[in-house]
Amino acid sequence: MLDFLPVDGLSREWLRSIYQTYVFRSKAIGKDGVTHEKFDRALEREVDIIYRKIDLLDYSFTRYKEVLLSRGSDRKPRQISVPTIRDRLALRAALEHLKHAFPEAHSAPPHRYIKDIKTHLAGAPEDSYFLRMDIRDFYPSIQQDLLLSILRDRKMDDRFISLIGRAIANPTGNSENAPQIGIPQGLSISNILAAIYMIDFDKIASSEIFYRRYVDDILVIDEKDNISHVHEALKEGLKNIGLASHPLGTPGKTDILKRDDGVEYLGYHISAQKTAVRRESIARMFANLSKVLTSIKRSKNYDKHIYRLNLKITGCVINNSRRGWLMFFSQTDDISQLAFIDSWLLTEGSKIAKLGRAKFKTFKRSYYEIRYNLSDTDYVPNFDKYDLQQKTDVVRILSNRTPEQVQVMDVQVIESEFVRLVGKEISELERDLMQAFS
Repeated sequence: MLDFLPVDGLSREWLRSIYQTYVFRSKAIGKDGVTHEKFDRALEREVDIIYRKIDLLDYSFTRYKEVLLSRGSDRKPRQISVPTIRDRLALRAALEHLKHAFPEAHSAPPHRYIKDIKTHLAGAPEDSYFLRMDIRDFYPSIQQDLLLSILRDRKMDDRFISLIGRAIANPTGNSENAPQIGIPQGLSISNILAAIYMIDFDKIASSEIFYRRYVDDILVIDEKDNISHVHEALKEGLKNIGLASHPLGTPGKTDILKRDDGVEYLGYHISAQKTAVRRESIARMFANLSKVLTSIKRSKNYDKHIYRLNLKITGCVINNSRRGWLMFFSQTDDISQLAFIDSWLLTEGSKIAKLGRAKFKTFKRSYYEIRYNLSDTDYVPNFDKYDLQQKTDVVRILSNRTPEQVQVMDVQVIESEFVRLVGKEISELERDLMQAFS
């Protein structure tokens, strides 16, 4: 992993390293249709173009390709912006500068937030209340001028401030107009820019109360007499930076709730008595598992689908990051929910004659391995620790190749295929998770 910037903030060698370390892993293709194979052949020329354009404060982005992600029948789809490979490399360079300038903008993983909430709740007074606030249209409402002024105040390299300004004003899809408000979702810099935008707000909000914010979801725990005042103060603070929450009393969005009644936050139902996975999140996992079981029924070579099913159950570690549904929900106290899913899987699996004696992994055991043995377990895959033989086995299974076909592959090809195939599965795990708490 890269953890440095060039002495002058920009170099061709550094850009090449960023491409090989980060950008090459993503196989998304932008509006120009250029693939990684084509980009690789012209890498030196592309790096030189990016270097010169950034250095001259004259980098131009290709219009982002639009991808729409469904958020249910009653909500507008989320617009995702997909840059070209050249633009992705430039944006990743900008991300490294942002991380260097704003080290405090790194967000903790969601399970840490839930753990903090549980710990605080255990010692909170009995008359405590939850205040949940959902920031309405968070990314599309961020004020670009204010964001760029925050970057200038940190005295970031002007070349990268210019690059970021052009990136967030670049149109997506068929739009003809450069947006003056908001930042595109889906770029490598989107999340850190949103975090940077909220740094001062978060600092003030958390100075006197228990306050946590994950992207656009805010949760406060405070005493009954103060909770309404806190809501008004936070609402006014959001207004000052061009943001707004959903109106108070909007179920599942903005509401004040009793400590004992509990609150839904980040896919959990949290109360003084118990922290559990909310029902909707359980239901969506059942739906995702059902899709894989259907694939097993229809497939002649079902090893791939069993592997994918087990990966959905256990999650995994990759790039030193925990991925997957159960990794996210590892702070649940309600083990009966996991046992129920396991029982359902056992029943449904027994109906598939072709499975024979094949066994699925279980949510219950995965939970205990994640909570108490993650650094040493072999039950939950840690792809960072995989040797060549393990990578070869994964490539064979996920690509439906025979052992003979895999044996003749070059090491470099196996490594590349491993990254590509596992990357696709990780993307699937992330989609499962987005559905779970959306």
